[in-house]
Amino acid sequence: MATRVFESAVVDANVDDVWALIRTLDFSFLSSVQTHENEEKSRDSEVGSVVKITYKDGTAQRLRRLELSDLHRFVTWEVIESSPPVSYMSQVSTITLKPITKSTRTYIEWVSDFSGDAGTSVTQDAKFKRLDAFDDLQKKFK
Repeated sequence: MATRVFESAVVDANVDDVWALIRTLDFSFLSSVQTHENEEKSRDSEVGSVVKITYKDGTAQRLRRLELSDLHRFVTWEVIESSPPVSYMSQVSTITLKPITKSTRTYIEWVSDFSGDAGTSVTQDAKFKRLDAFDDLQKKFK
C-alpha cells in the first residue's frame, strides 16, 4: 500500500510566473538547493529527462520527469537515485498549479506517493519540506 502526502497553498503571484519556476523541475526557488543541472541539455524539460539536485546539506538526488503539461500546468517526477540513499523504495510526486480567477494569485498543490515502506517519519518530513517550499516560492514574488 502506498503512502500519500498532500499539501496545498496559495501564492501571491500570477500562475504563469509561478509555472515558469515550477516547470523546470530544478527547484531553484528552494533555499535548501545548492546546485541543479539538467543532465540531458538537449532534452531540457522533456518527459524522460533527468535533473540532478544537490542540497546544501550534501544530499544529491536525480529526478526523472514523467509528465509535463503546459496546458494543465503540472509536472510529475520520480526520484531515481539519492545519495545518501532514502529509506523507502519509491516516490512519485506531482505539482499542479491553478489560477485563482478572482485575483492574480495561484493555487498550488504538491502530492507525493511513497511506497508502502515509507514510515511516519518520512511522510512528516515530506509534509514540512513542502510547507517550507511554499514559503520559499512565495518569497520569490515579494
